[in-house]
Amino acid sequence: MKSFFYIGRIKTLLIPLVLLVLSLSCRKVSELSDNNNISTISITGGKPANAVFDTPRIEGKKIIIPLRFGKYLFPLDVKLDVKTEKSIDKILGFDTDGYIRFESILSINEISIVAESGMTSKYEVVLEEIPSNDLAEVEKFTVKSSQPED
Repeated sequence: MKSFFYIGRIKTLLIPLVLLVLSLSCRKVSELSDNNNISTISITGGKPANAVFDTPRIEGKKIIIPLRFGKYLFPLDVKLDVKTEKSIDKILGFDTDGYIRFESILSINEISIVAESGMTSKYEVVLEEIPSNDLAEVEKFTVKSSQPED
């Protein structure tokens, strides 16, 4: 009977001690940052490799990726390096390899930035075609040699 009271006494001392340690090791939600703003963004890769992108820009809650060459190469996969103002918990919306897929120039993708506090901010990711001279017309055509037909 004496050992039963001794074990009970240890339990009554041990339980409050464990609770005290757990409460001191937890961070209060009010101390966690709500900041989930993107400070810089850059392109670290693209598939197919011959697609050429310009420097992406952020306008409000929209990420615009200028497409210099590759409007006929869809679907396009773009790998982005997203830097935030403060440390964040997660960035959601990329595939397992870190790419975003665009099925056409009009595709709109969405990524979500999750702050330390759990607050989420959504950004639209779109492509913007940079005009090029691919609609050039032939002004002059000269035949230098020919083979007669049989």
